[in-house]
Amino acid sequence: MLKNYLKIALRTIFKHKLFSFINLFGLALSLSFCMLVIVIINDQSSFDQFHPRENDIYRIITNAQRKAGGAESYASSPMPLGKLLSEESAAVEKVVSLTRGLHGDAKAGETTLSISGFFTDHNFFEVFGFQLARGNPQFALREPNALVLSTDMAARFFGDADPVGETITIANLADFVVTGVLAPPQGKTHIEFDALASSELLAVLEKEGRIRPVLTDWKNYYGTYNYVRLHDPQKAAEVSALLSSLNDRIYRTMELESRDKGYDFELQALADITPGPHYSNNLGNAMPDVILIFLSVLAAIGMVAALFNYTNLSMARSLGRAKEVGIRKVTGAVRTQVFAQFLGESVVTALLSLFLALVLLLLVLIPGFQQLQLAHEMSIDFGIDAKVLTLFVGFAVLTGLIAGLLPAGVISAFRPVQVISGLAKVRVFSKITLRKALIVFQFALSITLMIIVTTVYKQIDYALRMDYGFSWDNLINIDLQGNDPALLAQALVSHPEVVGYSLSSHNMGTWEDSSIDVRRTQADEPVGVRDYSVDARFAEQFELSVIAGANFDATLGDGNLGRVLVNERFLQRFELGAAHDAVGASLILGDSTQVLVSGVVKDFLYKPVTYDLEPMLIRYDPAQWNVLNLKIHGANIEGIVAHLENTWKKVDPVHAVSWRFYDALLEDVYRSFKDIMMMIGFLAALALTISLLGLLGIATFNAESRIKEVGVRKVLGADLQKLVLLLSKNDLLLMLIATAIAVPLSVWLVGMLLQSFAYRIDVGPGIILPGVLSVFALSGLTIGWQAVKAALVNPVRALRYE
Repeated sequence: MLKNYLKIALRTIFKHKLFSFINLFGLALSLSFCMLVIVIINDQSSFDQFHPRENDIYRIITNAQRKAGGAESYASSPMPLGKLLSEESAAVEKVVSLTRGLHGDAKAGETTLSISGFFTDHNFFEVFGFQLARGNPQFALREPNALVLSTDMAARFFGDADPVGETITIANLADFVVTGVLAPPQGKTHIEFDALASSELLAVLEKEGRIRPVLTDWKNYYGTYNYVRLHDPQKAAEVSALLSSLNDRIYRTMELESRDKGYDFELQALADITPGPHYSNNLGNAMPDVILIFLSVLAAIGMVAALFNYTNLSMARSLGRAKEVGIRKVTGAVRTQVFAQFLGESVVTALLSLFLALVLLLLVLIPGFQQLQLAHEMSIDFGIDAKVLTLFVGFAVLTGLIAGLLPAGVISAFRPVQVISGLAKVRVFSKITLRKALIVFQFALSITLMIIVTTVYKQIDYALRMDYGFSWDNLINIDLQGNDPALLAQALVSHPEVVGYSLSSHNMGTWEDSSIDVRRTQADEPVGVRDYSVDARFAEQFELSVIAGANFDATLGDGNLGRVLVNERFLQRFELGAAHDAVGASLILGDSTQVLVSGVVKDFLYKPVTYDLEPMLIRYDPAQWNVLNLKIHGANIEGIVAHLENTWKKVDPVHAVSWRFYDALLEDVYRSFKDIMMMIGFLAALALTISLLGLLGIATFNAESRIKEVGVRKVLGADLQKLVLLLSKNDLLLMLIATAIAVPLSVWLVGMLLQSFAYRIDVGPGIILPGVLSVFALSGLTIGWQAVKAALVNPVRALRYE
């Protein structure tokens, strides 16, 4: 019987080529996007599965409660928290801390490389499933100067030689002895590092001032990652209750950061880290669950459009197969057999579309997704193995079953007497038909997505074109990487195309951030304020407008250390009055640093346009300068770049130069929004393509079913215009209804989207009309083409059987 169903299904598919192509291609488009999401979810769900007893391991996260309201969650927590838990909770079996600070230039013999890793406890290899290719895991991290290298780092330093016992010096930290080499991890992990050092060394480094104190500092919740392994995961609630009690107990009398009013700690299961929530200070490059949810929703929307399309066409074609159903029932077939036959046809169609979807996935979607900034930042393996292929087939079968349920149910319900005596008696749809409702839904979805894409594009364009209040024309941004800025600058300005330079702590207009506590007197409550450290050339080079007082004086050098520039919002927040009155005002930075307001700059956008303007402070602090901003004429870019790279090699032969044009730096700020635009744009194109294919099928079916009516009308004198209008008006009316639904819905959606931007565009005809008109134009061409074809048919040919 199954063989018979398969044979009939294939015959039907090949007999109705146009309808079959529309269904196959529409399902393949949606399936390919769903398959891409399946690949990504399968990859992201494979993290940290190689650890022994992974279900017993938890990470402690910090929820920092802000005085301004709300909270910010961090993947890290204070280092002493782990020790406290191990002492006070019998449910905790082991605690492992990973502490930042192990980074810098590492030298072994004549080889110098940048290294990054963690200080950790000796029981690291007892809790996690990392293995050593060389060395003994029980003793590898017990000595204070012990160092375990990753496989890659060991090969870069020592090649194929055994590095155990060799010495590596990490600048500004200590001399380390290699005690082990890590074996390649048995799976993906969110814990990535070049090296591990013993946390026994932290006390010495703190005492010598080489690292920021972490061992007993309860306010440092962003430098350490605490992991606990429980005896029994059912005891997690008990440990969570202990964590909840710590805010009042530990921080009641402690002076916190100026923006914080308290901290809550909670457990996060290892399995929930990846995929999981996006926390500040997160480890690894895994994809946050919010992005997976977003991609899944996009895939679901595309699949719903394809399923509706399939259902619509199948229901429209049902009358053409009504007599077939009637004859099968008269000859003995029962409804379940007819239902199974048509459901089988749907599954066969879905499986055939799977092959086309796989081609689209491999040749179009995966290469296209890899071009997104999102894919570059995340650790995604797009490999397709047996498990993934099984998921593909299962999903395709499920899709076929869902798509075929309604058509199979309707068709199998036909009564033999009705369909054999006359099709006019058969009613498939009610007066307000499901077919029309499906068409309205498809095109309302297409119009909505087109409007959203247009909105995102115009908002990004607005963000890049608006006046930020500072100039970045012909600026090259160079990461100093710890080099002497004066030495590098003097060598670079020798090129005739170089106009000048300035120095800063980080880049304005980007996500880079820094803040400092400010108060007017010691009795005042400190206020966290965004701050930048710059030199005396910075304000002039970036064309900041000093509206009162004066910029830093280049002739004073470190004499500017006691001076600051503030913006207009700063004056309002600290009640300093008018700009000229604020000049000379005294401020306290941090705990006790006294400074004077040297000048006031006009407000400018020092953060992306998602942020509103806030008080900010510009100070002169050479110790914080990390960036050199090189101003050029721009006539000979290649020559300047060559000069920059050659100069850098002389100043720093160890590190590769890292530079960007400033405008490219700002474009990257909005790259995530561009990625969203690209993904929604792809979905909009997919939904519109499916809708147009469905409309083509319905228009073709309508034209064919009314061919005799058209012939009669032509014989009676109807002209081409009237016939085209007759055949098109119902579908055009549906398009108007879809527009009436889509426009207010999309205006509401883009209004919510734009709320994330402090500076945003207005939603008007310039955003709505392009999407509406493009959908109308393409739909009109599709409907009109079939209508004209039908209207031009020779009436003699149309009526030859009457």
